[in-house]
Formats: sequence, C-alpha cells, structure tokens
Amino acid sequence: MSRSVLQPSQQKLAEKLTILNDRGIGMLTRLYNIKKQGQVWKACGDPKAKPSYLIDKNLESAVKFIVRKFPAVETRNNNQQLAQLQKEKSEILKNLALYYFTFVDVMEFKDHVCELLNTIDVCQVFFDITVNFDLTKNYLDLIITYTTLMILLSRIEERKAIIGLYNYAHEMTHGSSDREYPRLGQMIVDYENPLKKMMEEFVPHSKSLSDALISLQMVYPRRNLSADQWRNAQLLSLISAPSTMLNPAQSDTMPCEYLSLDAMEKWIIFGFILCHGILNSDVTALNLWKLALQSSSCLSLFRDEVFHIHKAAEDLFVNIRGYNKRINDIRECKEAAVSHAGSMHRERRKFLRSALKELATVLSDQPGLLGPKALFVFMALSFARDEIIWLLRHADNMPKKSADDFIDKHIAELIFYMEELRAHVRKYGPVMQRYYVQYLSGFDAVVLNELVQVRDFILQSVFFSDAVEDGEVFDFRGMRLDWFRLQVSFKCVFVCTSIDILSLSLAHICKLVVENVEVLTQMRTSFDKPDQMAALFKRLSSVDSVLKRMTIIGVILSFRSLAQEALRDVLSYHIPFLVSSIEDFKDHIPRETDMKVAMNVYELSSAAGLPCEIDPALVVALSSQKSENISPEEEYKIACLLMVFVAVSLPTLASNVMSQYSPAIEGHCNNIHCLAKAINQIAAALFTIHKGSIEDRLKEFLALASSSLLKIGQETDKTTTRNRESVYLLLDMIVQESPFLTMDLLESCFPYVLLRNAYHAVYKQSVTSSA
Repeated sequence: MSRSVLQPSQQKLAEKLTILNDRGIGMLTRLYNIKKQGQVWKACGDPKAKPSYLIDKNLESAVKFIVRKFPAVETRNNNQQLAQLQKEKSEILKNLALYYFTFVDVMEFKDHVCELLNTIDVCQVFFDITVNFDLTKNYLDLIITYTTLMILLSRIEERKAIIGLYNYAHEMTHGSSDREYPRLGQMIVDYENPLKKMMEEFVPHSKSLSDALISLQMVYPRRNLSADQWRNAQLLSLISAPSTMLNPAQSDTMPCEYLSLDAMEKWIIFGFILCHGILNSDVTALNLWKLALQSSSCLSLFRDEVFHIHKAAEDLFVNIRGYNKRINDIRECKEAAVSHAGSMHRERRKFLRSALKELATVLSDQPGLLGPKALFVFMALSFARDEIIWLLRHADNMPKKSADDFIDKHIAELIFYMEELRAHVRKYGPVMQRYYVQYLSGFDAVVLNELVQVRDFILQSVFFSDAVEDGEVFDFRGMRLDWFRLQVSFKCVFVCTSIDILSLSLAHICKLVVENVEVLTQMRTSFDKPDQMAALFKRLSSVDSVLKRMTIIGVILSFRSLAQEALRDVLSYHIPFLVSSIEDFKDHIPRETDMKVAMNVYELSSAAGLPCEIDPALVVALSSQKSENISPEEEYKIACLLMVFVAVSLPTLASNVMSQYSPAIEGHCNNIHCLAKAINQIAAALFTIHKGSIEDRLKEFLALASSSLLKIGQETDKTTTRNRESVYLLLDMIVQESPFLTMDLLESCFPYVLLRNAYHAVYKQSVTSSA
C-alpha cells in the first residue's frame, strides 16, 4: 500500500491506542501472576501445591531435555526421557493450557502493537505532549506497556518448560505441534534479552518516538524541581497572594501539570534506550535522559517488579561502538543519583507535608475555593503520590549513602493530608461543577466571543447549568474520545479542489466583463424592454466563453462540495459530538451578525465539512485577486455586471444539443446544472468582499435571467429552442441551491406552470429516448 494512501483519521488510531493500553495492563497482570506462581512453586513446602510434572524426579530429565532443545521439537520413539511424558500428557495439557495460551496472547498483543506502530509511522502522526496530550500520552504509554511486558516475559524462569511441555504433550496427543508453537517458541528465543532485541526493532520508529519524547523538554524539568525551588515559588500556596485567591488557576498545558513524574521517567528512560541514536545528535534529548538518570536508580515495572536503570543501560550500550561518552554519562548520573536523589526526595516530602496541610486547612474553611483552585488540589495529590511511590520503590532497591533519606517516620502524615484533600473533592463535587459551569459562561464564552465574536455559544452553558441544578452526573467519555480522535488528525491532509483554477477562470470572465461594460450597463436597466434587450444582446462578445468558464467554476465547486460532504460524513462518524456542536454553532448565527464575525464561524464550519451560505475559502481566494489599479467602486460595478452577463447569456444554452437534462443522472449532459452552484457561491463571495447585499444582487440576477428565458418561449426556430425546457430547469436549480432566494420570488418572475411543464417534458423525453 502506498504511504500516501493512509490517513490518520481513517485508521482509528485513538480507538486502537485506548484498547491496546487497556489490554496491555491485563496482559501484564496475567504474566505477573504466572511469575509469582513460579516463585510459590519453588518456595512452597507442600508437594501437593506443586504440579507433579515440575517436581517428579522421573520427569526432571525430560523437562531439562525440552528446555535444552527449545524451541526444537524431537519426539523420537526410543527417547526414554520423553517416554515418561506419555503418562502425564493429559494432565499437562489440562493444567498448562491457561499458562500456554497466556503466552500466545502476549504474542498476539505484540503483533497488534507492532502493526499499530508501523501504521503510525506511515501516517506520520504528529506528537507533542503540550499540543495533543491524549494522543502523545497514549502512544508513549503503549510503548512502555509493550516494553514492560517483554521484560516481564523474559523474567519468567519456567517459560520454556511450560511452553515446551505443553507442546510435547500436544504432539503426543494429536500427532502434531500446536499451530502457534513455532512463532511462540521463536519469540521466546528472540526476546531472551528483550531490550537489546527491541533496540533493533525500534529503529524504524525512532523519529516518531524521539519527537514524542523531546516534547517533554519543558514539562519534565518543570515537574522535577527541588524543594527549595518549590518553596521559593510558593508552590500550592493559596494564601501567599491573597489578592489573587479567587482567581482561577490556569495553565496552557493543564493536563501536564499533574502528569505522573513516575510515568514521565519511564517514558524517558525506556524511550531513549529504544531510540538511543538521538542521544548522540540532539542536546535536548541528552539533557532529558541525564536528568532522569540522576533522579532515580530504579523504575517500577509492574507492582513489585523493578528495573535497575544504570546497570541495564550500561550493559546495553557497552557493546555499541562509539558509546563511551554515553557510558560515562550513565556512570556519572548513577553517582549523582546515589549521592543526592535520596536527600532531594526527602526534602520534597517535607515540603509537601507542609503544603498539603496548609491547602487542606484553607479548603476545609473555604470549600468554595475548590472551584478556582482545583488545579492546585490535583497538582498536590499528584506530587505527593509521586514522592510516596518513589520512596516505596527505592527503599529496598537503592544503594544508600544515608539510610535516613529512606526512612520517613512522617509518611503517614502526608498520606493523611492526601486523604483529606480527596475527601474535600468528593464532598464538594457539586460546588466545583457549579463553579465551572459559571466559568464556562462567564469566562470561556467571553474569551470565545473575543476570538469568534458569537455570543450564542453561551446556550451550551445554560444546558449544563440546568443539569447541575438537577444533580445530573456528567459523562464526558464520548467528548473526550472525540477530542482524542481530533488530535490524531492534526497533521492530516484533506482532499481539496483547485481554487487557483477557479480564481483564474473568474478573473478571465471579469476581463470579458470590462470589454462589454457599456452594453451590460444598459442591459442592467432595460430588462423590461424586450426589443432593446435583443438589440443590446447582439452587441455582446464572448458569450459562449463566459458560460463555459462559469460551468467550469461550477464543476470545481461541485467537486469541492462532494469532498466536503465526504469529510463531514467521516468526521460525523469519528467525532460526532464536536461536529454537532460546530453545526449548532453555525446554525445560530443571527443574520445581522457582523460579516467578519460570521466568516470566522464559516471557516470553522467549513473545516468540519459543513456547507455554509458563504464559502470562506472562496472569499479568501477571490480577495487575493483584487487589483490595486481599480477603485473599490469600479470593482463592485464589475461584480454586478458579471451577474448581468451570466443572466442574459443563459438563453443561448437552449441551442446546444448537449444541454439536454437527464433525469437518470439528475443533471445536464454538458454539466450546465453546475451553474446553479457557481452563480450562488460566486455571488455570495463577491458581494461579501465588496460589502454589497447578496440577496439584492441575486434578486436582480433572477429578474434578468427570468426575463431573458421567457423570451425564448416565443421563439419559433426549433434549433435555438431545442433544449428550452432543460434550460428552464436551471432557474429552479438556482433557487433551490440558494439560501437567499425563495420559490415565491421565482414565481413572481417566472410562471411556475412553465417549470412544471418543463419537468414533465424532459421526463417524457427521457422515457421516449429509453424506449
């Protein structure tokens, strides 16, 4: 498949990342349980608790043989070692099936992750934690889950015995190996040293992964400050600045402020091991790597399984040519971690005990502050959680120069303040909801008004306000998933039509208008004088050229409309909540709204594939065609006369044999049905640019076009009127396409009976032709 074919919005990346991350946690739990079960078998003194095939002296040699030959399968009849398995094969199949198929599930999970990572690379997805937080976080989480899973798999000592025994039992029972065994056995062998294997595996993914990691350059250092820096900044203090106590706590990167430090360190350590080449070429990457190495000596893989950072990294890099500097960095950072990390984290816990106590006391007395200062609460809980997790992880897994740094008699006090803050949030949840509903209408809507200038958006906040008063519990999972999906499409390239060709065609028509400006000016005011109009029409030049170019413009706009419709369908399927919100936004713009304001809304709507009364892309394209040598008044006059030119030229289409209307395709054979879209959209764009009345100009067009077409009804020459009825239908199409014209207005200009007879005639002609 071509790389250009895949588009992020079509690949369900948000859904796949969400599902695989959830599934990965389940796989980790199952592997962890198998590993711990193996430890129980070894430690258990009761023989009844152990599977007989793991302790039976008669099977010991068979197990050793299977492990030694793994993953090869040898079932020679004279092999006395394997002969002992015949007696146990049924029990082995029964008791090891759960473990065996857990390993199979790990292999399938690996396949799905690798497929998704390849898709992400092909789609060239954009990652930046400060821009598309959900997308970047889920991407990095999946890589860490995958890495952790393969490390944990390699730590299950009995994995070869379990898989090999099950397969031999299967072979003896069914006469052949299990169908999953060849791939499964090879995976076990390949991932004996999982990180080394994955370093090779992630070479194609280095660009995407390094971009995601480097986006942490502002977030991680800001979260990894010392206690003194926190203290100097009066972090988490509500009383340090009484005058701003009621001001809402804000941040441009809100979710990043309470992002787990433990998670970020896993991303950085494992991430840069997998794409280690960037450490030699990017200073930002190297600084992030070294800062993380100085902060911890081990990472938590899953529950009580830990990963010793410095030794593992050094062992991986020692055999890579030219990595002496990186090895020295690791050793220096290890020394810094052993010497200073304990005391740094001890001082952080000391600061947090004081800060959380103050925060809990103030909020207990003034729970209304939970609204504006909710961010402080979430940050406090996140910071405290990180420090407790760090202490628990390192207390038994770090060489200590000072044991006092890892013995905290006050840890219970810190946990108590965390529980107190959590209790406040749960108790005063409705207060916080009410605050943010008011914030939505009182602040967000005001800022939105400054950006988009539409006050009706406040209607949504009224709905939420009523819901809060009714005690409704909100479920924003759908909206969050939509937002996640939208982030995937940040760098997606959508289908667009050639607006440049359209602009050039229209510019050529305006040169043609200038050539006929005198005649068109007279025709504009003489539409009720048939004889004079006929004489003036004979003086017009380039009539066919104008109609052909307007038809081309209509075709381009029709294709663009189809592309927009497809975009709308795709987005409505993937992000229905956002699309419906944008549509509601567009539909509630008052007609009297300032045009600059309306154009901002139309740009938003058009980006979502929604049809607009005025095409913003067309307005921008035509605005760029304005000439500096012509006055605004003259340009406006040319725009008006352009509409006159098209209106009085329509009757000439009746003589064209290809102007026949086909009911089967609901259009004319020469595409003149596209004129309806061209006339409406060009008029809307031109008179938006020139600040004229779109409705008045289209009414004038309709009057001129109706008058001109009525005259061909009196013609007796069958050549000039061969497709008269088909051309009559253009008037109906123009009105149906227009948000500014009505059927009542059309009937005042052109008798409806003629339209009805025209439809009857073309359908009758179609039936006759088919017969």
